Amino acid sequence: MMRSVELLSDAAPLRLAKDCFDIGIMIDAAHFRLEEWAEQLRLELDQVIEVEGLRQHRLLVGRAVLKVNVALGDLPAAPPTGFAGFAVRGRRFTVEDGIPQLAQDDPAIRTRLGPPSLDVEIVSTSIVRAMRFYVDVLGLEQIDDAAVRCGSGVLFFREGARHDGDPMGVRDPQRRV
Repeated sequence: MMRSVELLSDAAPLRLAKDCFDIGIMIDAAHFRLEEWAEQLRLELDQVIEVEGLRQHRLLVGRAVLKVNVALGDLPAAPPTGFAGFAVRGRRFTVEDGIPQLAQDDPAIRTRLGPPSLDVEIVSTSIVRAMRFYVDVLGLEQIDDAAVRCGSGVLFFREGARHDGDPMGVRDPQRRV
């Protein structure tokens, strides 16, 4: 049974610039190998741009962009994040030692996937609060009590503690997500 989400305010939801979202992942240069990303994800590199302190490798997934941001120096300290993994065209991944790794299939997530897209799994201390933000403020379509759709992409939420500033284990190669 899907529970409804209470409105945060009477204001209209934001209007997004496009009908999908992009994902940015930070990795240090010592762990990055473009050929591993292209091979594992089965994506072609669209372009590489340099932005203040990083080199961004842009991989296209339909209209969405997976931005693999490679730090040119040391990775800066980062705040806690709920980013747990991502899916490209229905294949789920985590990142270990800076390389995308195919994750174990999760039938609960697979049943919510729409057309081939770029999807994200987020750990939240409050799924209800996360859903309020993404539905009421951003105006995304609610799929069920823990998932929203933005065009062809889906954000999945699961309850849990947020990660420290290194959710993908790129600073500590012994850590696995």
